[in-house]
Amino acid sequence: MVACFSALLFWYIEASWKTFQYAYYDRAWEIEEYFRGKKKLDCALQISLSWNKSFQSGGIARLAWIMFWPHVALPHAAVAALSLALFLVIKFRCFML
Repeated sequence: MVACFSALLFWYIEASWKTFQYAYYDRAWEIEEYFRGKKKLDCALQISLSWNKSFQSGGIARLAWIMFWPHVALPHAAVAALSLALFLVIKFRCFML
């Protein structure tokens, strides 16, 4: 159970970090469009304002969505599932004896 709980915590930390990083994407796309000549920047040097708007707009739904990206979920989800399965097998096997 310790391995399962640890894997779940690391999975949550990984997803939280990716959510933090994802908040920069809107601003990065805006800057890229500016350099391609497709968009005029409305606030040139205010990256924290842009990040905060993007981060606040996602909420728990974005965190849940990011948690199931394959490169975020693995290996944490696999370790959690395997360790829980092993715990249950050992527990029920001992119970049967």
